Amino acid sequence: MIIYGSSVSPYVRKVVAFAAEKGLEFKVKGVTLNSQDPGFREASPFAKMPALRDGDYLLADSSAIVAYMDAVKPDPALIPADRGNEGRRSGGTSLPTPSLSARASRSSSIGWWLRAFSARRGTLR
Repeated sequence: MIIYGSSVSPYVRKVVAFAAEKGLEFKVKGVTLNSQDPGFREASPFAKMPALRDGDYLLADSSAIVAYMDAVKPDPALIPADRGNEGRRSGGTSLPTPSLSARASRSSSIGWWLRAFSARRGTLR
């Protein structure tokens, strides 16, 4: 699994954190805005970050990528099954930066995101 993107993008960080928390094997390939990297442009014809390549499967949209990863590996369950919590999950994953990581509750809706990002921080350049 290859995730194309830049650490500057909060959407790329969301996908990387989600993949790390899921325990998926992945590689991050750094690209810049308007990159002409053929693999990236094949996965994201409009050059939007992040983009994903999983074998022959290509996808470009952070929420769609997270949903795909959740379907590929359902455990651990990171997306709430009941619709009452879905709104809280959606809002929590769109935070642009883990600035509250030192104070984030382990039980909060963004706790998994903050822990995963902190653990994998060195993977993006």
